[in-house]
Amino acid sequence: LNRSSDLDLKDFLGMFFRGAKTMGVLPYDTSDAMAVDVTPIDQASHVVADIIQSGNPGVYHIASEHPLNYNHLCKLMQREGVISDIVDYNQWLPRTDRFAENADVQALRMALCRMDATLFSQMRYMDLFQTTNIRFDMANTHATTRQRCSYDDELIRLYILQ
Repeated sequence: LNRSSDLDLKDFLGMFFRGAKTMGVLPYDTSDAMAVDVTPIDQASHVVADIIQSGNPGVYHIASEHPLNYNHLCKLMQREGVISDIVDYNQWLPRTDRFAENADVQALRMALCRMDATLFSQMRYMDLFQTTNIRFDMANTHATTRQRCSYDDELIRLYILQ
């Protein structure tokens, strides 16, 4: 991870983590369904190489076998000391007002728009957890390669601590 590049400063996931760190608190997902696809690029590149070498045309989805659950992510962030608490969304939202000028906190708020029906209708395209309840059809990919993409908590820890 390159911690000093301008690109990192504008990366939406990076802004999400920095916003959470700035606030020190995140809301929990009462549905426990919110999830984000985390597909490690090194693993995805091996899958792509196998698909290319196969010469088989078709549609191939390359994604992690299991999405990262938002509540699990919150617990990891709390364990790493990035946030101190996980609270109800209605307790969390008013706290974002103190950071109206902070782009990272505003990105965090937009990323969590799924938790607020009004905000979600206005900013659905900013929803970081768009893969919630979506499972990609990996049949072609699995038929072509034995390579699989998956993350582990240590990889997520690297993102959290960036």
